[in-house]
Amino acid sequence: MKRLLINTSAAIAGFMVSLPLPAHAADDLPVITPITDGDADTIITAIQNVVTWLFALAGALAVAYLIWGGIQYITGGAKGAEAAKGTIINAIIGIVVIVLAYVIVQAVVGMLS
Repeated sequence: MKRLLINTSAAIAGFMVSLPLPAHAADDLPVITPITDGDADTIITAIQNVVTWLFALAGALAVAYLIWGGIQYITGGAKGAEAAKGTIINAIIGIVVIVLAYVIVQAVVGMLS
């Protein structure tokens, strides 16, 4: 009974945490439109839009991986907790790498513009 309660609570918490993500992400992501002319500015803008979408997808996957590690930590017992710690550490490293990559890309784009 205790395990069922923990699993249900973890599933509900994970679901509730994931609900606001699409609502906030929808406002910030650019719309990808087809390139109609070969202008260099249009191509650069299209590449920036694709990169923004890729960073958003990578960030969402990293957060989902972090949540999965938290669920494993809660429900895994002693052995599961050790594996979950590795999952959580990897997710945090991934989030840091994604944020740093985004900052570097924005700095390069700012220097080139």
